[in-house]
Amino acid sequence: MLYAWHPLPLVEVAGSGHIDALGVLLLFAALYALHSQRWAAAVCALAGAFLVKLVPLALLPTFWRRPRADWFNFRKWSALLLFPTLGLLAFWPFADAGEKLATGLLTYVQHWHFNASAYSLFRLALEPLHARWLCTALFALIALGVQIRYRDPYRAAFATLGAYILLSPTVHPWYLLWVLPFLAFFPSPAWILLSGLIFLAYEVQIGYGSEGVWREKPWVLWAQYAPFYLLLIITACYRRLMGHCDD
Repeated sequence: MLYAWHPLPLVEVAGSGHIDALGVLLLFAALYALHSQRWAAAVCALAGAFLVKLVPLALLPTFWRRPRADWFNFRKWSALLLFPTLGLLAFWPFADAGEKLATGLLTYVQHWHFNASAYSLFRLALEPLHARWLCTALFALIALGVQIRYRDPYRAAFATLGAYILLSPTVHPWYLLWVLPFLAFFPSPAWILLSGLIFLAYEVQIGYGSEGVWREKPWVLWAQYAPFYLLLIITACYRRLMGHCDD
């Protein structure tokens, strides 16, 4: 109910019809199947989420970072083969497009940027391409650290997707649909705040609608991310302090 009645899904899913909602549904189906140790179902659902948006690919290690005693589980590793198999089957009808199939993706990865957090700061000191590579490297390091730190796949998925949003060169409001359901399990005042402030990104539509110019304004980025990071730091410090008090 918290997710369904949040303004973000209402606007971006019910109002705008973004298919991210399907990806989120499949992702949570995959996490539930993983919790139930239904390996094949977990991989099939994760592959479906990947086919909606590519970012769930980063969560694949989460599904196989299990206790050591379970590391040589044949059923688990055989189920892993379903991921590339389903991916190839989904792309097979479009095989005639050849390398053109990836044209849109390459353009997005190499050139698109909008409403970015860390990337916008890195661009102040680096060339755009270098800033993208830095964000990619940081995301890889954080994703690796998440796998080492968190045993809970839900928390690992939340941390990985959150890092992706904060390091992505492009952050449309509907991207937050991927992290919003996790807030029911792991309440975060900072992320709840950002899920509301993210609507400020639509300010760019004012100039685009009247002048046909897509121009971001720095104050919009600061208004979204400065309160978010400030509250994130305050919350982390408070929880650490409360942890020490409990000890």
